[in-house]
Amino acid sequence: MKNFDTQQTNHANFVVGLFVLVVLSVASLSILKSAGLLSGDLGQAVQSHDLIFHVAFALVLGGLAGLASRASNKPMVALLLFFVVTDELLQIWLPTRQFSWLDMACNVFGCLAGVLIYHFTLFAHTQWFSRSTT
Repeated sequence: MKNFDTQQTNHANFVVGLFVLVVLSVASLSILKSAGLLSGDLGQAVQSHDLIFHVAFALVLGGLAGLASRASNKPMVALLLFFVVTDELLQIWLPTRQFSWLDMACNVFGCLAGVLIYHFTLFAHTQWFSRSTT
């Protein structure tokens, strides 16, 4: 029993660590953009496809937040929503950035859609395996 608890704890720590790593990676892109250090081809791609990046990153973060919340029994989704809203609101005071309600909506929608996709996939996976074992 103790070995199972250790495995479960290790799994939860891995998932939460992965979630934190991805959040920090996305946050570093935001910081680089705010500092004007995101230039060249990557900077041009981000500028040209801004809303796509917002939704894509938020979908991934939302799915990982759902997974991390389930693994750790902690409200990672609420924490993620706090971070994405705060990140967008801070842009009001940064001269190198521009606040956008559309960006915030894409962030929140992407996060919630990622969580819903994660839960739908988990539900479908559970239903499929429960039918195949009976």
